[in-house]
Amino acid sequence: MRLDEELREIQLKILNSKSRDRFELAIRTAVRLDDLQEAIVGVKPQIVHFMGHGTQSGALILEDSSGKSKQAEASEVASLFEAVGDQLDCVVLNVSNSSSLARIIAKHVKYVIGMERGISDRAAIVFASHFYHALAFGRSIEDAFELARAGIELEELSDSIEPILVTKGKVV
Repeated sequence: MRLDEELREIQLKILNSKSRDRFELAIRTAVRLDDLQEAIVGVKPQIVHFMGHGTQSGALILEDSSGKSKQAEASEVASLFEAVGDQLDCVVLNVSNSSSLARIIAKHVKYVIGMERGISDRAAIVFASHFYHALAFGRSIEDAFELARAGIELEELSDSIEPILVTKGKVV
């Protein structure tokens, strides 16, 4: 996975925008579920963006305290967002097979982006960079999502990514 490249592209798109001062990136790596909770409570972000792996069942692959991969089941992740969802505008799950998790989280967060199936590294990077580029130029989350989808189509990557936008339980 090219997580560093995805992060680099997001940072560049924001830095090269007219609204760059409105954005602050708080990056966490090798995240455990409790790290995620601490970051959300401490930073109070408007957008939470996951990069990594997911499972067919909708779980996220995080780390345990010894650095080994650990599945965070959809119910565990959803309970976190139930507690803090009112402070968030959007959750981006740039993770394979995350559509079912997106639908669960969307019960608690206004906008959630997930992926219907596995995604290639290149498609994930292109989607994220177009999404944040649009946000950094003042577009709404819905517009940014549509522009990101258009970006993957322009790069002929639509076969390797199928993003969905869920808003309070309804797929847009």
